[in-house]
Amino acid sequence: MKKFWKYFTLTILFLLGLGCVGVLYLFFVPTSTLFSIAYTTQNETIISEKYKTENLVEVQLLSNNYNVNVIATETEEVSVKMFSNAFGFVKAKNENASIISNYNSDKNIAKFEVIEPSGFIFKGSSYINLYIPNNKELDLTIKNNKATTVLELSETGVKTLSYTAENGKAQLESGKVTTLLNLTLNKSNFEISEDAIVNEADVKLSVTTGKFDAYNSTFKDIDIVKNDRGVILLKSCNNITENVETAGGRIEAEEASYVNVKSSETNVYITKITNGAIIELSGSGKIKIDELSGAASTLQSGYGSININKVNSEIYVKTTNGSIDVSNAYLLINLLIEGSGKATIKFAEDAEHHNSNNRARSVYALLKSGTLHCTGIENVDASSSGNSSIYANFINLYGENEINNTNGSTSIVINKDSVYKLTTNPDKDTVASVRVNLSQIAEYNGYTNKSRKDVWVNCEENANLGNTLTVANETGSILILDTNFAK
Repeated sequence: MKKFWKYFTLTILFLLGLGCVGVLYLFFVPTSTLFSIAYTTQNETIISEKYKTENLVEVQLLSNNYNVNVIATETEEVSVKMFSNAFGFVKAKNENASIISNYNSDKNIAKFEVIEPSGFIFKGSSYINLYIPNNKELDLTIKNNKATTVLELSETGVKTLSYTAENGKAQLESGKVTTLLNLTLNKSNFEISEDAIVNEADVKLSVTTGKFDAYNSTFKDIDIVKNDRGVILLKSCNNITENVETAGGRIEAEEASYVNVKSSETNVYITKITNGAIIELSGSGKIKIDELSGAASTLQSGYGSININKVNSEIYVKTTNGSIDVSNAYLLINLLIEGSGKATIKFAEDAEHHNSNNRARSVYALLKSGTLHCTGIENVDASSSGNSSIYANFINLYGENEINNTNGSTSIVINKDSVYKLTTNPDKDTVASVRVNLSQIAEYNGYTNKSRKDVWVNCEENANLGNTLTVANETGSILILDTNFAK
């Protein structure tokens, strides 16, 4: 065994030595090749053919790893210049740099394909310049692998900017895009300067783990067709759409008119939505909205959190095992907890009263085994099929109200001046623990009747008020207090 390792080590060292000799041979013998491998060093400038722009519709630039500069000039021609400063080891067939130019007269497309040396090579200060006219609006398509692309367009700009890359970075520094940004970023980043004009353009975006950074930019519509774990930042737009069954990453904007996102793990953070939203996340995606108004909205997350600071419109919210937190609500909150999730609803102090707007200060809730905590309400219809905790704090009570909790605890605090009929355990005797303390009724010290009991609060018995509260638990506990006792 010792002899084996000895000869094995010698063999490896011999092969390494041969490799070093081969490298030195290629390095010191110019134009030499060894097993179709060559060493190249370049310092040359290559200029493409030039095409008139009179009938030109689109310009295409296909490259690999060299940095790209798109420059708007006063020329009436489009052209490409490449400075190749690469060095390293390549396959002999891949050692030369060149530009293949083509003009399609049927479609009026000028196409430039840059051939770069490829292999174990360093690109040095190599770059590619694409010159386009500053007075003619064209479509521009750029495809590369791992490069830094800088676009300095004119105020005339381009109509459609299509950009595709695997890695690297693109920067839209100046100029205008008038119709569409069609971006396939994959792992690359695309950044838009605040000096660029894109407010009339739509965006079609595909990203894996890259980043779309347009935090200072305003657009028309954003269509996200793929987002594995990418980051999407923008200032404002009309509509945001992401309809991808499995998606992650993050969408963040200051303002959007309408948001329609249907995915799984995507985190959606919007400061202000003015015309409603449908956001349905089946996985652990998070939703955070500072202000939501406009049309009735639907917000859903399977296991993530839903956080809304202010909502001026009606909303439907749903979770399985996540959390729902609405801090300043004005109108109806319709919610569903399918698992053991938690919902906290608080109505704004200046919200309308339910007796003047029957959609105001209202909660309709269906729970399996979660937690519901409501404050500032005036109307509620809540039921639970499992072991749930329900808390409701009424600033007043209007209309028909009903809480049915199969198991768990039900706790209620009611304004001492509210006028209503109270019914506890209406259907049958239960084993639930009951405690009712209302200073406005004869039994103000409280009652613990486990069977049906009807009492009229702040009104004569059998008064036909239209304001009712019915509370039932099969097991667990019921606690009802007015604000005198709840201090």
